[in-house]
Amino acid sequence: MTQEVAAVIRTVHALSHRDKLEVLQAIMQDLQQSYVFTEGNATFWSPKSLDELITTQNVPIIDDISLLGADFWPEDETADDMNVYIAQHRKEL
Repeated sequence: MTQEVAAVIRTVHALSHRDKLEVLQAIMQDLQQSYVFTEGNATFWSPKSLDELITTQNVPIIDDISLLGADFWPEDETADDMNVYIAQHRKEL
């Protein structure tokens, strides 16, 4: 948080609830005026239905579930080994 933002927050804390609401309204109006909706970002805020996504993304239909299998995990390692590996890497994050 920048020093300017921290100073504004300290100032707002001292205001009455009504004044805090006025500050929020002023900020919202400023953001609305400065954020121009273009076709690109308007599309982002208007999510498509699942059927529209399927149509536009040409999602293939999987008839054989074995096609989704992957052979990348070493045979000498168990599922428990994989869980330990994942847990260790989560701790590192």
